[in-house]
Amino acid sequence: MDAWYELLSDAQQAHEGEDYRRATEAAREALRALVDERGPEVAYNMSRLLSNAVYEMTQEGARLYKCPRCEAEVMTWRAGEDQPDGYALSRTTRAEGEARIFICERCGGRESIGYQPPPEEWPLSLEELLMEEATLLAKRRGAEVVALPPDELLPSDEDEDDEEER
Repeated sequence: MDAWYELLSDAQQAHEGEDYRRATEAAREALRALVDERGPEVAYNMSRLLSNAVYEMTQEGARLYKCPRCEAEVMTWRAGEDQPDGYALSRTTRAEGEARIFICERCGGRESIGYQPPPEEWPLSLEELLMEEATLLAKRRGAEVVALPPDELLPSDEDEDDEEER
């Protein structure tokens, strides 16, 4: 077993025993060992993933986690639900037999402009996210808006008659 993993286990045990100072020291030692064993890039990615795991907690039947595509939005998934409320199914995972990956509503809008890198390339860099936002805003600015006259928005007498007949 890797030394960093054993040190991380020590950190977890210290935390469970409410020895927070020892838990912090062991976590630092684990990070140093991870850098020594696997290199700084792997250590960075591992610490990012561990940081994201902090968001995975159960609170009143809900699981909180960051959007895997942007790592900016916190998403809520209620216990017993098939999908999180108000979030999008990534367009990159809609083929038959593929695992469904849910992303935040904002990333769903970004994917709608056609830029859909595969999940293996997630999380997207800030530069990619900003490029998507700029493209999305430009498309929205150019969109045609149809104004409806107020009389079309208000119910007519005919609509009221239809409701009374029911």
